[in-house]
Amino acid sequence: MRRCVVENVVECTLRFRYSGIIDIQDCDLAKGSLGVVWLDDACWNSPTVINMRNNYWGTDSADSIQAWIRDLNDSDQACGTVLYEPFESESTPTERATWGAVKSLFRDATR
Repeated sequence: MRRCVVENVVECTLRFRYSGIIDIQDCDLAKGSLGVVWLDDACWNSPTVINMRNNYWGTDSADSIQAWIRDLNDSDQACGTVLYEPFESESTPTERATWGAVKSLFRDATR
């Protein structure tokens, strides 16, 4: 996932039950009632490392970011560990797109 802006979340920006190769960078992430990232217990595979470096978390406080992540540092049953440092101290440069522009990137399978 690259250069995305996540806004208006209820629970969290990302919640994982499966942790494969995950790389999320240059994104603006949003905090919900569960924080920003929540890794569930009883994963479908072995725990992995999730690369979430170089994102803007809505703060420049490493302690706040760590508190908004639920991973193996919080529960020995979680799906993995989230790497978040270095992080951005301000909003990342992104390019806004319409839904039509996003859909145009994919071939219409019905034709």
